[in-house]
Amino acid sequence: MNNEPAIQMRPWAKQPFWNRKYRIQAWSWARRSGKSFTMGARGLDENLAKAGNLNTYLSASVKIGGEFLKKEALVWQILIDAYRRALSETGGKLTSSIDGLGIDDVCEVFEQQKLECRIWHTNTIYSRSIVVAANPDTAVGYGANLFIDEFGRIRDFQAVWEAVQPFMAENPELFAILASTPPPDDAHFSYEMTAPPPGTEFTINPEGNWYISEMGIPIHRVTADDRYAAGFPLYHPITGEAISPEEDRALAHDKTAWDRNNRCTYTRGGTSAVSLMALNYAMEAGKEKGIAIDITEALSL
Repeated sequence: MNNEPAIQMRPWAKQPFWNRKYRIQAWSWARRSGKSFTMGARGLDENLAKAGNLNTYLSASVKIGGEFLKKEALVWQILIDAYRRALSETGGKLTSSIDGLGIDDVCEVFEQQKLECRIWHTNTIYSRSIVVAANPDTAVGYGANLFIDEFGRIRDFQAVWEAVQPFMAENPELFAILASTPPPDDAHFSYEMTAPPPGTEFTINPEGNWYISEMGIPIHRVTADDRYAAGFPLYHPITGEAISPEEDRALAHDKTAWDRNNRCTYTRGGTSAVSLMALNYAMEAGKEKGIAIDITEALSL
């Protein structure tokens, strides 16, 4: 029997994968750090441990399509094949709706929201994972463990998140894991959920860093600097030479975007003169202390 793990975890993925302390947690990881892969592995591991378990993956890529969809479909194909091999060595059984399909057909299954993976515990009892689009109109059907991938790209994410709260409140066994890089600005709800408290400082750590967001949610943060410390460099866009994050940043035209995608920097303010978060803070701080004037009525002077 092969004693190697079915899935080889990168250093920063091990703690989030094994963490069972938090029912709700979010991963603020730099681009290309393996968010989708780690979430998929965690869900399949949960299915191995619990007969009858159901995981629902809410994927932004189902709506976005294109290369993003193809990347996530490929992740699922690799994961399912790895777990199938591991199960076969112990007499276990795994089936999925993409068995025997090429990557283009897998993408089509993924796009049509028909991707389902089952791990059989007996001839009649199985655990399963399904992948669907993150849609608030159908969120009432998400009564399962939730894995929300690239939620910073889901346009109406706040409505989706509000819709799933009742399930979390009524069943203490359910959990939710969310993953994304920070959004472009604080107009997106994911900013409020995952932004660190002002003044928070982080040390470079190959295992990443945990913190509690301003909204009270445990966040695991992984940057390009953490990855570099773990032995994973970036590569020069022209020569392909291994380079440091600082060298890569020096080559970037848009430093703000680079910081967001690689150092998980949260940028306050968007297209509005005053950000939504700043307005919310001001209203909360000033409630019951201000006055209101109805300017729709004519005033007699």
